[in-house]
Amino acid sequence: LGAGIGCLKRLGSLELRFDQNGITSSELGDFGEGIGKCGALTSIRIDFSFNRICGTGLGRLGQGVGACKKLATIRMAFYGNQVTDEEFGEFGEGLGLCEELKTLHLGFACNQLGDDKLGRFAAGIATATKLSSIYFNFYSNSIGDRGAVGL
Repeated sequence: LGAGIGCLKRLGSLELRFDQNGITSSELGDFGEGIGKCGALTSIRIDFSFNRICGTGLGRLGQGVGACKKLATIRMAFYGNQVTDEEFGEFGEGLGLCEELKTLHLGFACNQLGDDKLGRFAAGIATATKLSSIYFNFYSNSIGDRGAVGL
């Protein structure tokens, strides 16, 4: 799918629901690489909830999305996976590369995020200087005081 979407150079808006499938972290990374070739994207809304996604692949998705410099709106859901801190910082750094990013909505409820990479994630998205609307759902993770302060 990532390779196919990557051929759509003039694609401006993308909305996909992949919830409750068997998508793996590797496939998520491949998808990110394809998205990175869609230079005209201004809006992306994707639901990856209830798949088989852990930490790996998330960094590649972030870097791919970050290659889309015109993206103004990102809405992604990852509810009920096994996402860990492993590549969460790199994911945020990738999203921060979106020069036109104004709205960021991310759902990571019911995963395995902890304190380790939230600060790096926050520092990454902070580089998106036009960001004016943020919504995060980190319900039912393992985030403590240190992670909350880092965010």
